[in-house]
Amino acid sequence: MPADDDTHNRQFKYPFVASEVLASDVPSVRDALLAPERALVQPLLALLSQPPPLPTVLAGYCSKVIVALYKGNSEQFLAYFAALWEAEPSSPFALPSLIPAIMQHLGSDSVLCMLVALCAGEPPSSEPCAGSAL
Repeated sequence: MPADDDTHNRQFKYPFVASEVLASDVPSVRDALLAPERALVQPLLALLSQPPPLPTVLAGYCSKVIVALYKGNSEQFLAYFAALWEAEPSSPFALPSLIPAIMQHLGSDSVLCMLVALCAGEPPSSEPCAGSAL
């Protein structure tokens, strides 16, 4: 998490560029992120362990990457989390811990839109989440 006294680039530019690369529809990037032995998705989800309210911009970038990973290959995405939950049932990213972390941030548009995209697919264009940064 960038600190308040970090440079503008550290607070905004670097997270934006990283989210664009990680959310790209490049199979090798997606495969690297969803490789269970690398544990690269957990730092993204660590944002949910922050107390509310989440930084709006960073939550949007995180949500964009998570949704892009899911849309890119939903079977691989679900298999990654199934393996994670089986291997580490007491992890902060296990389902019993992850659901409350998500629920505490439902006031964040980005988290809510991420949850909608993961549970129900893309919202219709008339829905509020359709024009968001996801």
